[in-house]
Formats: sequence, C-alpha cells, structure tokens
Amino acid sequence: MSLAIIDALQSQIIPRLPKVSKALVKQYTDLAASEFFERVPIWQGDVVITGVVGQNLYDIDTSLLGDNLLVHDLLLLLDEDEEEVDTNNYSWDNFQLYLADALLPEAGDDAITWTARIHVTGTSNCVKFPSDLVLRFDYAIVGRAIELLANMQGMPWGNPYTANSGGKSYRRGLQHAMMAVGPNEVTG
Repeated sequence: MSLAIIDALQSQIIPRLPKVSKALVKQYTDLAASEFFERVPIWQGDVVITGVVGQNLYDIDTSLLGDNLLVHDLLLLLDEDEEEVDTNNYSWDNFQLYLADALLPEAGDDAITWTARIHVTGTSNCVKFPSDLVLRFDYAIVGRAIELLANMQGMPWGNPYTANSGGKSYRRGLQHAMMAVGPNEVTG
C-alpha cells in the first residue's frame, strides 16, 4: 500500500486505540488487508496462457500482476473469442491449469491462447494491495485491524467493546464486498 493510504488507514485506527504504536498499526493493517482479500474474490486479474501442442499442464504465472501473489481461485477460463470455456474441459490446482485434449492445438495450427481470470490474494510477504479496493473497503480493513489489536489481552489498548465494534465493521465490509463484484468484473 502507498504511504498515503497507510496514513489514511492509521488515522482511522489510532484515535480509537491511542496507545498503539504506528509500527504495530501498520503491521496489523497489512494483516487485515491480507485476510480481507483472501476471503473476498474482489481482487481479480487476468493471466494469458498460450497453448502448446501436446501439453496439457500450464503454470498460472501471477508475476505480471505483482509481487508475492497467490492464485486463490480460478474464477473462469476464456477462449480466444472471450467465450467461457466449459468447466468439464479444464481443472486447476494451486498454480497449475490442466486442459483437456479437446482444447489443445494440433500440430500445424496457429498458437491458441486462453485467459484465466483468477482471484488473487497476497502471500504473507505481500504489502502492496490495490489502492482503489483498499480505499473502497477501508472500513472493513480498519475494522479488522482494530478488532485484532483491541483483542490483545493485557495490553493497555485492549478493549473488548472496541474489538467487537471493529469486528462488526469488518463483517459488514465482507458482506458488501461479496455483493459488489462478480467473476466477470476484473479489478485491481
């Protein structure tokens, strides 16, 4: 996240938990953002895959989308005409896509490409999230960070009422995000 966005999120957290250090707020804000984007398929990206004669297994490479990213889910596969490919003709696991023989190019054919629309999530090292989505659902991310921090028992800022309030904001944000984007809208 950019420094301006981090500052904007911190400015919402620190007044509610004034005894927490900025470094701890940043750490828990990153953790909250990571959890949010893992739970909601709102951060999406398209990865182009070029078919090779006789090759059924392809890696889904997220490096063009950003650093420290994972494929959380394959939402759909589009052919060259941007038509959705029947799910009976492919499967996926982790970073690999398996295509049925019927989809593969034959010897002498032009190269075939497919577009894999994926739900992207960050690894534990990911600190760069899509700014537009962070700002759109900041109340959820801020709420989760507050919930996590305020639930720290024995700390001077620990407060179950503040934690409960933050948790409610987080859950409301999750619901809004789940309703906001379908698999045909690429974001991030």
